[in-house]
Amino acid sequence: MAHTYAYLEETYGALNEHQLGIAESTCSGVFGALPLGVPNGTALLSVDVLTQIAMERATKSRDAVAMMGALAEQHGFYGAGSFEGTAESLLVSDPAEAWIFHILPDPTGTSAIWAAQRVPDDHIAVVANASSAEDACAIRSMATSGGGLRRGRQALRFPARRLLRGGGLESRDAFR
Repeated sequence: MAHTYAYLEETYGALNEHQLGIAESTCSGVFGALPLGVPNGTALLSVDVLTQIAMERATKSRDAVAMMGALAEQHGFYGAGSFEGTAESLLVSDPAEAWIFHILPDPTGTSAIWAAQRVPDDHIAVVANASSAEDACAIRSMATSGGGLRRGRQALRFPARRLLRGGGLESRDAFR
């Protein structure tokens, strides 16, 4: 990459030079994974690394969400652990729009299940240690093998609370 953007970070990427901002909230998930480099580790990326990459490379919230989801699918996602939870909820915003982004490891621990919902104009959103998107809807798990969540590339419809405790999610296809 020829150029990366400057950003402020706490543990997570917080705000970059283009006013892309991310707020993080750990939440419970039904699947877990361990990081590569530890016994039985299968996943490369955690939420802190995903947000830092998004801060360095994105100027728009929509692009940051799509990038974090795609990277986690390809390289695997692991959550903080059993006490904090294995899933994450992020509020990703720029001056034009905001997105709620939910992510958790897939059943194999080698990929991720993620979804996002745009916060409508003139609305507010709260992301506080639980899934907070409004509607249960399609979730696509592109990289699961034998996890029972995928039929080819077909999105499966079910209440999101089966994956994230509370709330619902919108399909990653919102970006296409």
